[in-house]
Amino acid sequence: MTLTPATVTVGSNAALSWATSGAATVNVSCGAPASYSYSGSTVNYSGAVVTTSAVGQTTCGVTASNAAGQQSATNSLPLNVVAAPAVTGISFGATTMTSGGSDYMSWSTTGATSVAVSCTGAGSYSYSGTTVNNPNGSPVPTSGTGTATCTVTATNAAGTTATSSSTFQVIAAPSVTTNAFTASTISLGASDTFNVTVANAATFSLSCSGASNYSYSGTGLSYNGVLQPTSVSGPVTPTTTGTTTCTVTAVNPAGAGVSSTSTFQTIAAPSITGITFGAANVTTGGSNTVNWSTANATSVAVSCTGTGSYSYSGTTVNYNGAGVSTSGTGQATCTVTASNAVGTTASAANTFQVVAAPTITAVTFSPTSVSAGTASTFGWRTSGATSGSVSCSGAGATATATGINSSVSVGTTTAGTATCTLTAVNAAGTSVTGSASLTVTAVTVVAFNSNNGTNTVVFTNPNATPATVTASGMRFVSGFDGFASVSSNNCTGSIAAGGTCTIVLTTLTPDCKPDNYSVEAYVTDAGGTAYGAVISKSNSRTLCP
Repeated sequence: MTLTPATVTVGSNAALSWATSGAATVNVSCGAPASYSYSGSTVNYSGAVVTTSAVGQTTCGVTASNAAGQQSATNSLPLNVVAAPAVTGISFGATTMTSGGSDYMSWSTTGATSVAVSCTGAGSYSYSGTTVNNPNGSPVPTSGTGTATCTVTATNAAGTTATSSSTFQVIAAPSVTTNAFTASTISLGASDTFNVTVANAATFSLSCSGASNYSYSGTGLSYNGVLQPTSVSGPVTPTTTGTTTCTVTAVNPAGAGVSSTSTFQTIAAPSITGITFGAANVTTGGSNTVNWSTANATSVAVSCTGTGSYSYSGTTVNYNGAGVSTSGTGQATCTVTASNAVGTTASAANTFQVVAAPTITAVTFSPTSVSAGTASTFGWRTSGATSGSVSCSGAGATATATGINSSVSVGTTTAGTATCTLTAVNAAGTSVTGSASLTVTAVTVVAFNSNNGTNTVVFTNPNATPATVTASGMRFVSGFDGFASVSSNNCTGSIAAGGTCTIVLTTLTPDCKPDNYSVEAYVTDAGGTAYGAVISKSNSRTLCP
């Protein structure tokens, strides 16, 4: 008796064969979950079909009987009905994997006693064994790009198989093919331009630190679902000097990232800190000096135009005392342009005035000759001057005056020559002088005139100029001096031309002839002494009391 196979998958059939000897009839039957029965005279048979309908274990038995109805022999064989295998799950750690990495594959089955696993395409893995469930996963190395297909074949005890496949995608690693700035060094206040190209990137970002805190993020371009190289550029503006470090990070759809770093420098912008001149005003034809100072500059260019002429170009970024020649009159403008190491420039200008030299167009006295004690007018005219001063000396002249076009009365006291000198000064401090002289003649002074015959004597100055009284009073011509005196006298000091002064005498009568007397009033000036009439007083008594 044979039963093949001894183990079958539910729903499959087994073949039952039997052979007897001396038997007239046989009874054949299989218990559940198998199904087969036979009773008859076919005592030898091969290939009876035993069907199955459920999972379990049973036996198939044959009982042979001879013609006398005697049971002669019984035999039986076991039959194992097993469940059909199934692949219930295939999963991956990631549905998309970067080429060169390893994905993790897990599988689960039912009804299987062994499995065979094979990954092809962009993934490479194989396994054959009894690990019919692998929840922790096994690494699947990748290479190239495309689809990785993993197939699991599950086999049960009856040799029945079940197959299932699943896939994941293998993509290229991201790359940063360009990460650079347009300029390696810029000036503070300017912007540099970043230039970035990425490949195989779903997303990318730019992050800057140092002199600039700048960030940018973007997504990769795709065409028909395929990522394309993507290029972007844009400005980065630092807020301080120093190094700006920018890092580009590109990430592909599998989450793999790559970074690239680039830097640029920011230096201070140049500035003009000062433009000054030796003088704010310069007389035409003269020279001024220009001074300049800068910050953060490596070179300067200096140019003076207008009424000033000077030029310079070089690395002397701070300087005092450059000579600026002048011509004509008007404004001179000097411009300083400072450049730093990257060619950024800053300009500033300052001006000074070029003025005409001062000239004296006239210095005169009118009249040109006077008598001592009288005055003349000194007048003057200038051109190009902003101030003028006059001083006079000689012949007692002490007049002073200021102005650029004016006159002054110059008084004199003595004979001689009076000289007045004008000093004219322009805005630049350049000066010029001019003088004129006045002839001062001596005054002929004559004596005063007087009236006669009274005690009140009036003296008159006959001169055309004031006369100075040097002495005045009364003198005794003869006799006794005890009975006459001056009661009043205003003939002192300076008496105007044609002016008068008065001396009043008191004259008493003497008490006897020996005391008779004569007196007279007098005034003395530079022309001599003038006398009033003689006043005589007498008494005829011979004897004095």
